[in-house]
Amino acid sequence: MHGAGGGRAPESGPVKIQVVEDDPVFDNLPRSRSFYARASHSGMVTLPDGHADLIAVSDTCRTQVFRYKGKPWYTFQCHIESNWESSCPDACPLWKNMLRTWGLAP
Repeated sequence: MHGAGGGRAPESGPVKIQVVEDDPVFDNLPRSRSFYARASHSGMVTLPDGHADLIAVSDTCRTQVFRYKGKPWYTFQCHIESNWESSCPDACPLWKNMLRTWGLAP
């Protein structure tokens, strides 16, 4: 989408994601500059030049999370939607923050 490409970045299991740019989606995380999420992939989506801002990375995958410029759209390489209790307990605040960004929650 918008010129994003692909690359290699094998990851599996719980992965520590580092926040590199402040964004409302990361508000109220227990650890202000990081969170854990499940990973299960051998490739990655690359940042679309000029269309998105990189906001989180991991040691293996440079583009864990990015946000499209001027839009409330996010790309998550990690899986915040799966295994909430075991590998991504921070998913609940992330989802709530996205719902607020989209105007779907107070």
